[in-house]
Amino acid sequence: AGGHHSATAAHARRGWRPRCDAPAATPTPPPREGGFWAQLKHGNFGLAQTYWLYLFLPNAAINVFVKFVENSWVLLLGSAASAYMVPALLGTWRAARRYTGFGLWSGLALFACVIGWMSLALYVITLFKVLAP
Repeated sequence: AGGHHSATAAHARRGWRPRCDAPAATPTPPPREGGFWAQLKHGNFGLAQTYWLYLFLPNAAINVFVKFVENSWVLLLGSAASAYMVPALLGTWRAARRYTGFGLWSGLALFACVIGWMSLALYVITLFKVLAP
């Protein structure tokens, strides 16, 4: 009756317990080098700042502004906005994946990113249809 079970039982009698307080695996921290665009695309500003300040507000402002500009400017503005949305969506996604607070916030941000990527894809498809001869 010697074997593995008796060794574990002996450890238990002496007060040994397996470590349960080991830290949970944490996500790899984002790289901190680079300028604003590198920081944005890596989500280094945190979820709240990346989502609200760098994704939601610019997107809302662009959508309002487009309503007041001439049609000739819509193409240019839409193209610039699309180029901006790529790092903003990447950063929001990455910040949401690392977020350790209330889970609903990261889930909603990830959902908003999926909608954002779909919207961006539809815009690019529409742009090619408009520009195609």
